[in-house]
Amino acid sequence: MVGLLQAMPGTQLFRRLRAEGRILDTGHGDNTSDKLNFLPRMDATTLLEGYRSVLKRIYSCDAYYERVKLYLSRAGKELGKQESGQRWITTGNVRAFVTSIIRQGVFGRQRRGYWSFLLTVLRRHRHCIGMAMTPAVMGYHLQVMTRKLTAAPGSSAITAEHDERALVD
Repeated sequence: MVGLLQAMPGTQLFRRLRAEGRILDTGHGDNTSDKLNFLPRMDATTLLEGYRSVLKRIYSCDAYYERVKLYLSRAGKELGKQESGQRWITTGNVRAFVTSIIRQGVFGRQRRGYWSFLLTVLRRHRHCIGMAMTPAVMGYHLQVMTRKLTAAPGSSAITAEHDERALVD
C-alpha cells in the first residue's frame, strides 16, 4: 500500500527533522494510516488531500484490475510455469476462492469490476488463476483501506497539530 513518509528514529531524516524542531513523535511505521510524525514544509491539509487523491486513483477498482491484467499478460507464461509444478486446488485455496467470490463478487461494492476481472482471467489467463486471485484479494483489502483513509478528510491528528503549531509560531 502506498503510505505517507515516516521519519523513523535512528535515520538521518529523523535527526535532521528533530534538529529543525519538526518531529511530533517517534513514529509508528504504519503505512495504512494518514498520520505523519513530523511537520511537513507544505501545508499538511494539502499534503493529506493529495495523498487521499492518489489512493483513490491507484486503488480504484478499474485501475487496480487493469494493472493486474497487464501484469498477468506480461508475466503470464512464467506464472503458468510456476503454477504447473504446484497443486493449486487445495482446501485452503478453494475456501479462499469461495470467500473471495462471496465478499467481492456478491456483497462487494465493486462486484461488477470483480466479475469482469474474473471473467478476463478465466478467458485469457486460465493457466495462472491461482496467481491472479492473490492480487484480487489484495486489491479488495487495499480498496477497503482506501475507503477508510478517505472517508473523513481533514480528520488527521497531524492537521490539528500543524494548525496548532502554526498559531504559536
